[in-house]
Amino acid sequence: MIWRRGTKTTEPTTELSTDDEAGGKGRPTPSRREAEAERKERLKATARGENKTKARTSGAASTTREARNEARKRVLAGDERALSARDRGPERRYARDLVDSRHTVGEYFLYLAIGVLVIGLIRVPILQVLSQLLLVSIVLGLAVDSYRIHRSTTRALQAKFPTSDLSGVARYAVMRGMVTRRMRVPKPQVKRGWKP
Repeated sequence: MIWRRGTKTTEPTTELSTDDEAGGKGRPTPSRREAEAERKERLKATARGENKTKARTSGAASTTREARNEARKRVLAGDERALSARDRGPERRYARDLVDSRHTVGEYFLYLAIGVLVIGLIRVPILQVLSQLLLVSIVLGLAVDSYRIHRSTTRALQAKFPTSDLSGVARYAVMRGMVTRRMRVPKPQVKRGWKP
């Protein structure tokens, strides 16, 4: 309704409600009890349908799970066909073996950092200063060790694979050296002290 100069005028609206378009709903409004019963029945039907779907696909799901587990085992074992492009190739295998054959600061970094954090939480000023010095020395040790890994890996790779493209392989070795030995993927294939 629109009011104009004191008179009440109605104009037809162009917008129709859904009830008007359908010509009314054509049935009485259900009571709350009926509406809830209908809703619960729909939920039960949906759950039954989902259970049937799960039952049909459970065989496929277990097969997929087994295939994934098998692929993961092959990756951890270092099978070339299962490895990602980042880990493939004889150059990268050799770089992995070089890193896995020695101790690195990076593989102990997490444990050392937790130790420094615990020492830093003790409310003794000398221990807090000591924890800061330890943290700085660990970070410097990590930087020096990463440089050493990069340099020694580059030299060894150039000697063994003189004609191969070695771009990124030394960085790959450095990143592997920063991971705890038992968390490395693929798993180390050589023991510490291995000589190429």
